[in-house]
Amino acid sequence: NNTSKWADDWCVTINSLKTVATCFSLSNKSEKIQMKIKNRKVPMDDTPTYLGIKLDKRLTWNPQIHEMEKRATNRLSLMKKLAGTKWGANTKILRQVYTGNVRPVMEYGSAAWATAAPTNTARLDKVQNASMRLITGGLKTTPVNTLQTATGLLSLNTRRQEKVLIQ
Repeated sequence: NNTSKWADDWCVTINSLKTVATCFSLSNKSEKIQMKIKNRKVPMDDTPTYLGIKLDKRLTWNPQIHEMEKRATNRLSLMKKLAGTKWGANTKILRQVYTGNVRPVMEYGSAAWATAAPTNTARLDKVQNASMRLITGGLKTTPVNTLQTATGLLSLNTRRQEKVLIQ
């Protein structure tokens, strides 16, 4: 009722087709809450999306990171096609493709989900490591620090920390 009254007072229209409710809690129990806006029931959703960020009711960020990993891996497969050994793009172009096409997918909204568990963010690190190996032509046994030095790329964790500080 308070939300509906506020929306009316400020001439804000709430799109009831896009509106969902989530009860954020560390408990595994599902909450039986019924919300209505102007006599229309608001559906419950355990993983709502807000501005392209997938939330989950325990704020583990697992659905968001899983989605980013999937999208970045798809873009990485396109990068692999550009990196042929005899005819492929050079290191400079591959680095630009990574920084302009793959990495932004893995960093979208990172200031919001910076509190995600290291086990979740490690999945994104694997995508970056695979990208750096493509850029340099390095083997799987090449140390990540060496790849970062050769490509001039910072770790995703360092970039996330910088974004949090800037925000």
